[in-house]
Amino acid sequence: RGTLPQMTKIISPEFMAQISGTGTPLKWEQVPGVFYHLQVATDPNFKWLVANEPLIKSNEFEIKNLKPGQQYFWRVFTQNPENKDGYTKSAAVRSAFVTAP
Repeated sequence: RGTLPQMTKIISPEFMAQISGTGTPLKWEQVPGVFYHLQVATDPNFKWLVANEPLIKSNEFEIKNLKPGQQYFWRVFTQNPENKDGYTKSAAVRSAFVTAP
């Protein structure tokens, strides 16, 4: 097991922002030398995932097929590339947004 990577910070959308349309870019701060693991869910416990994207190299992900009038929760972990099998990753940064009805 390697050392835990540095955590990132959420850039946008702002916490509880209202999103119009069926998609939006999710952005977070770049951390050098890591991959990111993004999860988006319709519940705060991340049981009902609508996206589960490990090993993202970019600090942005376009989420699509969002339903109107729905609250979404999202979180991002940073992950050391050499630990991709063991998934040693940082604590998650979390946020949420709502789609317009």
